Amino acid sequence: MAKAKIPKARIPRPRGQGAKIPEGITDAHRERIKEILGKLLKEIWQITRQQEILVNCRLNFSGTTTPSPIFVGWMESQGLETNRKKKRLGTPIGSTHPSPIYSECLDNPGAVRERDFSIPGVIGLEKSPGALGYDVLLGLNFRRYICIKAGGRCTGTLTVGLCNKLGDNTDIRVREKLKECAQDEKSELVKYLQETFQLGGPLL
Repeated sequence: MAKAKIPKARIPRPRGQGAKIPEGITDAHRERIKEILGKLLKEIWQITRQQEILVNCRLNFSGTTTPSPIFVGWMESQGLETNRKKKRLGTPIGSTHPSPIYSECLDNPGAVRERDFSIPGVIGLEKSPGALGYDVLLGLNFRRYICIKAGGRCTGTLTVGLCNKLGDNTDIRVREKLKECAQDEKSELVKYLQETFQLGGPLL
């Protein structure tokens, strides 16, 4: 009688292997990230019912231990896409411009940070010279940001942008959803990043 074949256990990818950021990022990688962000966008819409929503993410360059961001994911609702194209704006995919909020998230990885660009003076504090500022140009004044924890590092940020201010209970639910997606070891985003890239950023 032939012996039954025992399936081999899946061997995790050793750290240090995988695609380098940014030079190893392919169109297929970007599409997969966009697909994952699209699922989060749908969940944010179910919570907020707002018509113009943005979900995006940035990752650190491979081999770094300090904040060194590059935009790798941008997913927008249909309403926001229409607005963006009407204004003849592109997307910041590939931009490496640093921002105060990016460093703030990596320095405080457990907290959801926020910016309210409707408050006078906040834009000037956040948008340093050279910043594209697409969020402000699109009227996404209400932003939520969180550090992505993956591979034992503070490896980037996940962000939600909204046009209308959130009520307290809705805000709590949005923050919880962001934290789940960016920091739960079982989240689709965290698992994909760990399995696919050589992640950089400060150690946790």
